[in-house]
Amino acid sequence: MVKHLLSSRLGRGVLALPLLYLSYFCNSKFDRGTLITLIPPILEKGVIPHPTHPVPILDSVFGWKPLDDIFRPISVMFAPSTMAIDPLAWWQMLFFLTDLGPVYVVWLLESMRNGNAWTAAYAGTAWNFLSQIFGIGVLGPVYCWLHFTFCPGVEKLVRDERMRGLKGEFVPFLLPLLMVMHYGWVGGMFFAGGLEGRHYWTWMWQVAPLGIGVGNVMLVKVVPGWWVRGGKMGGKGGLSLVVGGLSVGVWWYLILRSEFSLWEIFVPRVGRERGFVMITRGILQYDLLCSFGGLLVWSLGLMVDVWAAGAVGLGGLIRGVAVVAAAGVLGGPGVAVLSAWWWREKRLERFAEVLKKERTA
Repeated sequence: MVKHLLSSRLGRGVLALPLLYLSYFCNSKFDRGTLITLIPPILEKGVIPHPTHPVPILDSVFGWKPLDDIFRPISVMFAPSTMAIDPLAWWQMLFFLTDLGPVYVVWLLESMRNGNAWTAAYAGTAWNFLSQIFGIGVLGPVYCWLHFTFCPGVEKLVRDERMRGLKGEFVPFLLPLLMVMHYGWVGGMFFAGGLEGRHYWTWMWQVAPLGIGVGNVMLVKVVPGWWVRGGKMGGKGGLSLVVGGLSVGVWWYLILRSEFSLWEIFVPRVGRERGFVMITRGILQYDLLCSFGGLLVWSLGLMVDVWAAGAVGLGGLIRGVAVVAAAGVLGGPGVAVLSAWWWREKRLERFAEVLKKERTA
């Protein structure tokens, strides 16, 4: 039954419908009505209240009013976590934003796959950037549904090497761009010495996905290909090791150093507290749970697709799921998503080789 459904776009879309419900659920938990009543008064006063001293809200960072107007209220919503007004949210968001690194990598690599051209996955930079505005817990499951439904399945990818391949010239620059614009700016958000600096880096990080995507395209255009290859700036393997390692490091930093339990950090409290700090904490907790929940369901679906195509047996699928689950326990959900992507890539390559040998035999 599952194999039959996976053989058509309609069937794949039906199987992945829970992802769309997850997006709807997350959006319903964002409590936008309450935010509309809480954030404008803070913006009108022009300062973020903090136990040590009021922090002035920046009027403009990007020099373009529409963009500044979008991210000014968002920068205020991040203040309880980045400025440690809410210590629990500081831990939760430090981990959440660090663990988005592997997600960015997977989405960007999928955007480089030739077979994904002109599908939703082709616009990886747009998905990453729009998630800054609408929430990755809302848009992430939609991306996963569209990818699972409309991108080529395993049966097509293993029979066409060109379709399966990635545009390798776009890979080498991702690591330095991620280190500066994502990890560097996230570090500024949580560890800058002054609160004003944390506020500034919160603004800057909002456009990081756009900067990474546009910067990558520009560097590919201006840097000679021979220089990139000669300098060994890194392929997708090195990129994955670095971002995965950073996620593992922050995961264990949270486990060993935080005074809060994982349950407290990640699971929203069901209560009547309607204050600004508790509202923003709950929204960002739901954002984390729904985004990684959707990503893990999508990853499992892609692994099942490998089994349905005959690339692995049921035992191989179960072992693969166990490995991904272990990666999640040891490194967090982002590492699990990245591990599942690599598991699928390796099985695609092996199955393609088997089919090639059968055709030439």
